[in-house]
Amino acid sequence: MNESQTKKATPDVQVHKGNGLFVLNWKSLLVFFIFAALVFIEFKFNGSYFDEVLGIVSIGVVLWKWNRIYYQDFRALFLLFVTIGLGLFSNLLYGIHWSWFSVAVDVLTQVKLIFCFMAVRYFLSEREKQIVIDYISPFARIYFLGAFVMGIYTQLFGTGMYEEMRYGLKTFRFIFNFSHQYTSISFLMIGAIISATNISPRKKNFYTFIGTAAILLALKSPAIIYTVSYIFLYYYFKKYQKLNYKVIIPLILALIAASTYQIQTYLLNEEAARRIFFEYAFKTANRFFPLGSGFATYGSAEAAKHYSQLYVDYDFYKHWGMGEGENGMFLYDTYWPMVIGQFGWIGMVLFGYSYINMFKSIQRSKADYSKKAYIYAMFIQYMVHAMGASILSSSTGLIGFIALSLYTFPDPDKEQIRWNTRIHLDLRD
Repeated sequence: MNESQTKKATPDVQVHKGNGLFVLNWKSLLVFFIFAALVFIEFKFNGSYFDEVLGIVSIGVVLWKWNRIYYQDFRALFLLFVTIGLGLFSNLLYGIHWSWFSVAVDVLTQVKLIFCFMAVRYFLSEREKQIVIDYISPFARIYFLGAFVMGIYTQLFGTGMYEEMRYGLKTFRFIFNFSHQYTSISFLMIGAIISATNISPRKKNFYTFIGTAAILLALKSPAIIYTVSYIFLYYYFKKYQKLNYKVIIPLILALIAASTYQIQTYLLNEEAARRIFFEYAFKTANRFFPLGSGFATYGSAEAAKHYSQLYVDYDFYKHWGMGEGENGMFLYDTYWPMVIGQFGWIGMVLFGYSYINMFKSIQRSKADYSKKAYIYAMFIQYMVHAMGASILSSSTGLIGFIALSLYTFPDPDKEQIRWNTRIHLDLRD
């Protein structure tokens, strides 16, 4: 039995619009307005507590749908819960954290993305997801027409819609304050175009082309990694069904070549904050072997907010951008170092494997070669982006992973049997 059959259908209202029909579905409308709210908040306020609220609601949705979760997703959640338990035990054992409220906030911050991904996956049926996609696609077309035109105009004449110069070009950010906001919103929009059913193939190819070009104009690592991955995988999946090591190695080499600027600037530079965070993440994992230092202690927003005792121990205040208050802007710019430091060697493996299981569930989705290339490219760029930014605990990363969930339709023929919460006891000898 497939997902659309197991989920109870929600009533639709069909409104005639020109020669077609516009379908109103309350669950689809709800998710569409959540996306709209997230995009508006990024544009107007540069973040809020709305993503934390979504995280709490998503936990409730996942618990509500608990007995319908596919095995790969259940395993990802199980590993996540084990990691949380180990992190909290480290908090009890070492007591480095500022307060237990700070710990609770950090726990929610680190798990909200995964729970929001799961919530959309199980809240909407395949048909309801497609309705949301078709709601978004008209806005996506307008968005990329504007982004493409203004991106080219900015390079030629200048509009103020850029952050800095790289490779002799301006790093385009369109109407947003920061490049990572522009790229995350653009990933949402281009996914809607690739997955839409209300666009002709010819128009879909056109908007995918100008959308990909507009994204690349950001010239930051997420945009470059996504574009290189998408183009490479688009032509590969057009001919082959599965990846193999002969393809993965050239792709990795291409991504390394595309990320040369970031590697030299942020990872090889001994004075760069990201390099320092990685170096001391491993020192922290060894110092508090094997469980790490616990939540709200290293690399997280709460650790930065209250200036963790570990930062004092490591003399972070001596480095520009890693001090207290206004001089601590780089303290919020990390993710995988946070995982290594706070969760230790055991938690790092468990937490990383949670994402691997999420990727496996995404792999089992029904998708043509273009959509498959998009899904893989999206996941790759977020995993790499998290090496030097807190993208997987931020609202922009949340938008991207909710989009990934929206654009992936689980394939019942590939998914393993859903987790069954019933336990059978056999008392016979």
